[in-house]
Amino acid sequence: MDHAGVLALFDRDMREGARPDGPDALVERVGGVVRQVSSALGWNGVVWSDLDEAGADAAIAAQIAHFRGLGREFEWKLYGHDLPVDLGQRLRDAGFTAEPEETLMIGEVADLNLDAEPPEGVRMISVTDRAGVDLVAEVHEKAFGTDGSRLRHQLLAQLTADPDTVVAVVAL
Repeated sequence: MDHAGVLALFDRDMREGARPDGPDALVERVGGVVRQVSSALGWNGVVWSDLDEAGADAAIAAQIAHFRGLGREFEWKLYGHDLPVDLGQRLRDAGFTAEPEETLMIGEVADLNLDAEPPEGVRMISVTDRAGVDLVAEVHEKAFGTDGSRLRHQLLAQLTADPDTVVAVVAL
């Protein structure tokens, strides 16, 4: 697998080319930053940046000022290959708090067993209504130990605005 190529494709399609994650969200491209602005209940943050050492601190300060002006808390999604190489430290110096490290997992479809059934006693339920959204939020809360209100709001808003775009399954 071409790791650099996969990361470049991920950055291009999922980060630089990000689309709003709900009907009340807007993706904005400002300078070398792509950010999502949503309601206070939605997810707000920087999803991608193309910064160099000379302009990184000013770009960070500009995003802080922008979201502060909206009265929104926000997150800066940081990946290990983001530049400049000290971006994480610059974000911490600007007042951000690092969350636990996440991992992007990618597998080649040809190597996957697509005929696998869930383990005995586990059933998969498609999310198509409020009850399904509540299940997703409940599982999220139990799995991550965090409040699922934001996720619940986003999925319900998306189901209301365009139900065919919601792709969610709950394993019980």
